[in-house]
Amino acid sequence: IMNRNGKIERGIALRHFKNKPRIEDILEEHVDEKYYLPQKHIDRMTFKEPPTSPYDKPPKIYQIGELSTPTRKNSSRFRTYDIRGIAPTLLTSGGGGLQAHIMQKDKRIRRMTPKEYWRATGISDTDFDKAENILSDSQLYNRAGNAIVVNVLESIFENILKGDKNMTLRVFEAFAGIGTQHMALRNIGADYDVVAIAEVDEYAILSYDAIHTAD
Repeated sequence: IMNRNGKIERGIALRHFKNKPRIEDILEEHVDEKYYLPQKHIDRMTFKEPPTSPYDKPPKIYQIGELSTPTRKNSSRFRTYDIRGIAPTLLTSGGGGLQAHIMQKDKRIRRMTPKEYWRATGISDTDFDKAENILSDSQLYNRAGNAIVVNVLESIFENILKGDKNMTLRVFEAFAGIGTQHMALRNIGADYDVVAIAEVDEYAILSYDAIHTAD
C-alpha cells in the first residue's frame, strides 16, 4: 500500500491483521431446515477424523468431509469443515452445494447461512439485516464472496493513518460492492468522506444504498 507520504510499504496488513474468528464463534443459534444437507448427499461423501488439536494458534482451516467423483477428487461441492477452525475462502456461488458446509456439534451437516458468510467477512449483523431485506439468499452469498474482508481493510487503514485519526480521508470506492471500505473506516473511527463509488452490479448497488445511505 501507499502511505500518506507517498511511500510504498509492503506486507503491512499481514503483519497487523487480526485473525478471523473461528466458525463456532459466528454461527446462528437457530437455523432453518432448508440449510441442512439431505442424507442422500451425505451418503456419497467421505469423512475423516476431526483434528486432535483444533485450537492451535494461529487457527487453521480444517476440512473434514468431501465428495469425490470419478473425474475429480475432493469436488468443490459439499466441502465440510470443523467449526473449531476458521472459515475457508468464501465463493461467490449461491447454489449447487458450493457454499462452505459445516458439521455441527450434534454431527448434523449443513451449509453456512448467508448471515454466517457475512459475519465471516467481518460485517455486522446490522448491515446484514439491511441487505437481507432486499436480496435473496443467492445474492447474499454472492455479495459476501465478492467482498474484501472488513478486518483486513481495518488493518490497512490503521496503518495508513498511523494513529493520526485527525487526518481526513477522501475515499473513492472503485468496485464498491457492499462498501466494506466504508464499513472498515467507520469501525476504526476514522474521519473520512466517500466522495464517489463505482459499481456495475445492480444487486451490489442496491445493497450498498441500503447499508450506507443513512451514513
